[in-house]
Amino acid sequence: MRESLAVDEKERPDQWQVFSDRAILGAATHSPSLLRSGYEGMTARERLMDGSERQFIALTAEWLAGFYAAAGQTNEAAEWRGRARFTK
Repeated sequence: MRESLAVDEKERPDQWQVFSDRAILGAATHSPSLLRSGYEGMTARERLMDGSERQFIALTAEWLAGFYAAAGQTNEAAEWRGRARFTK
């Protein structure tokens, strides 16, 4: 998965799908920095996404909320739950 992401980042760095892939990798590897990067990249390119594709933004926020809840960081978890609801 990392190799695929590296190729995508090189060949199409400004596509929202690259950031979605980054978020998926972040979820798979329990990496909040990749999740955040994916979320931020997708929100910056939200205008390029259609309605059904925007669900990936909310899903990434939910993954971040789950990560922070599991880590006992309740304030961060609540913030990300709010972002997930806002983007649905």
